[in-house]
Amino acid sequence: MINRDMLYTSEQRSSKGKWIVLLVVASLVSLAIGLLAGSALQNPPEVDTSDLDRQIEELKSQVGQLQSQLDAEKGEKDTLLSSLDAANRAGADLRSQLADAEAMVTAAQSALSQSEMELESSKAAVTGLEEQNRQLTGQVGELHLRVDGLHLLSDGAETHRLLLVEMRKDPPDTREGAFEYWNTIKDRAVRANPGLSSPVDRVILKIDNFFDWAERSPNAEPTSDEYLSWLEERVTSGAAGYQESADAFFKEALLSTISQLEAIVGRLN
Repeated sequence: MINRDMLYTSEQRSSKGKWIVLLVVASLVSLAIGLLAGSALQNPPEVDTSDLDRQIEELKSQVGQLQSQLDAEKGEKDTLLSSLDAANRAGADLRSQLADAEAMVTAAQSALSQSEMELESSKAAVTGLEEQNRQLTGQVGELHLRVDGLHLLSDGAETHRLLLVEMRKDPPDTREGAFEYWNTIKDRAVRANPGLSSPVDRVILKIDNFFDWAERSPNAEPTSDEYLSWLEERVTSGAAGYQESADAFFKEALLSTISQLEAIVGRLN
């Protein structure tokens, strides 16, 4: 708005200057015409008006040129004011877009913090379930020594034990290793409990999403925008579903193991 006021003031001064010049020129023309008229009245037979006419025409031509220049400058002023208004509107739009982008970044950071908290909670839950599993596995070992006739239940416990052995291994950090790891777990899971087939299939379906996202990770020194954009893609690309599906499967598998062990304990009691 300041630039516009300055431009308007400058144009206003220029216009005033032009009008002053026009008034001066018009006054000179009027004065010249008056002097020539007076001279003609005093000595009519001896006056040669050709030079006066030529001067008058030149002055009229100059006045016309000044008027044209004034009109052109007025048009330029209007054009500049219109451009300035458009620039101000564009600036307001850009500021609005920047505010929206900042709000999106804030929301993404909040979502990321929430996801991290949920992940830590899931890890703690898995750790607790693994501890329960270790305890239950020890109980299963003791039950095997005490019960020789419960072959069906013991076979079920064995298949769950083999599943837990595989589950305790750290998942590989390569795409091929992950497929091999989860296919092995699927084989163990189906043997232990056919109902675990669907949960482990959901994990396998998310392997490519996770590694596609991981392979797009920024360089060693990414900008904050690059890093935030990459983290946002973890959710939108489906990569987050890999860990979520894995956590869900682990819970289902551990619950299946606990149910199997509880059945053995109940049978022994």
